[in-house]
Formats: sequence, structure tokens, C-alpha cells
Amino acid sequence: MAKLTLEKAKKAVGIGSFVEKTIKFRDVDGNPFEGEIFIKVLSSEEVANITDILKLKNDEKHTIDQYRAAMLIQSIFEGEDKPFFPDLKS
Repeated sequence: MAKLTLEKAKKAVGIGSFVEKTIKFRDVDGNPFEGEIFIKVLSSEEVANITDILKLKNDEKHTIDQYRAAMLIQSIFEGEDKPFFPDLKS
């Protein structure tokens, strides 16, 4: 059995890579809709600092909704170089 190293583990997990996923839902008229998106595999450091984009002060708290928005912005992409959501408001 090969010796496990941090670099091999990161490569195996795919940190920083993009995974293509198909999303399916119904549109406003109830018709099926599907499309492809990319999910970025975030590192533990990126997850720990996910709310940095909210630009909160050190003593300011964030809500679950703000955390979810920050997570979506940093992990969902149209392509490997184009975020799906351009900003927090979207």
C-alpha cells in the first residue's frame, strides 16, 4: 500500500477542482428544467473564511442565510472561470 501524504490526499479529494453537476427543477409553469453547473471543491480554509466576502466587522455576527449566500457565491460556477452568482445581491 502506498504511503499517504497531504499532497496525495488533496489531489484525491480534488481541492480547488470543479465538478460538473446537472441540476433539475420545475420552472414557473411547472415544466421540467435542467442544466449543467460546476461546483468548486473548497478547501477547509476557504470554508472557514467563507463569510469574508460579507465584509463584516470582527464583532458582527452573520445569519445562516448570509452564510448560505457566501457559500453559493464561492462554490457555484457557470464555467471554471465564471461564477454563477456575480455578487451577494444576486
